[in-house]
Amino acid sequence: MVKRYRFYITLLWGFCLVVIAALAVSTAMARTIGVHTSILQTARSRGAVQPSLDLGTTLARPQGDGRDGPFTAPPGTSQINVVRTSVFGTVAGGQSTIRVGRVDGFQVGDMVLIHQSQGTGAGNYDVGVILSVGPDTLVLEKPLQNAYEGATYLYRANGECEGRGMRGEYFNNVNLTGSSVLTRCDAQIRFGWEAGSPDGSLPADNFSVRWTGELYTPISSTYEFTVAADDGFRFYIDDMVVPAFDRWTPPADATYVFSLSLSAGTHSVKVEYYEETGNAKLQLQSPTTSARPQT
Repeated sequence: MVKRYRFYITLLWGFCLVVIAALAVSTAMARTIGVHTSILQTARSRGAVQPSLDLGTTLARPQGDGRDGPFTAPPGTSQINVVRTSVFGTVAGGQSTIRVGRVDGFQVGDMVLIHQSQGTGAGNYDVGVILSVGPDTLVLEKPLQNAYEGATYLYRANGECEGRGMRGEYFNNVNLTGSSVLTRCDAQIRFGWEAGSPDGSLPADNFSVRWTGELYTPISSTYEFTVAADDGFRFYIDDMVVPAFDRWTPPADATYVFSLSLSAGTHSVKVEYYEETGNAKLQLQSPTTSARPQT
């Protein structure tokens, strides 16, 4: 009898360990999505923490209390509030292909939020991952749970460098072609490599880098930018190259200053750079303005 009890106790204890391990794995797989509160202003009735959405390999737990204003995502949170596009036509529940107004800025593997802001389904949203990008469509890995029509928008989540600087893709050639040999988050672009290399995986000469990220301007004003480079670089704001900063074949070791009028808000930024021979340097100073916010 005692042996039988011991057997059942051992069996029960083993079952408990399996359950605990499964819960631990489930928790590790959970992914929190910080949704900017202005996106959810039409969904106040849904509560401060939205239900988990199954993404297949992970669970997304969107947050947002529905109030307008800034939303600061907790550490380790991907925040959806970067690239937005309009959704065309009616999108049925169970559908994976979404026709949109723009596809630039969206890439395979990006996490996205689709959200209806007005109409009968106002407040409906889904979180998904992009499987493929067409000329005017985005295809998600999993079908949508809700139907959408009217004022519906799709947002791309911040990348892995959110809150940690710009995403740098490093290439072992001077023309940014092929696959990058190194991808990392650079807190700021202020590099003076001289005759050295950015990383052991790259040569000291004949390499190039593409950085992508965002610039937040608190007020509408004219901002002054300063870039020191050796060798060439290009600087883009909102997907448009700044003519004064299109210096792909400049003299070595030069400093450039340019003023640009920008509206208040978030602007996409891309910086491309190449080093051919000799010393290498690229230093981008934070933009300045003499204007001050109205009080």
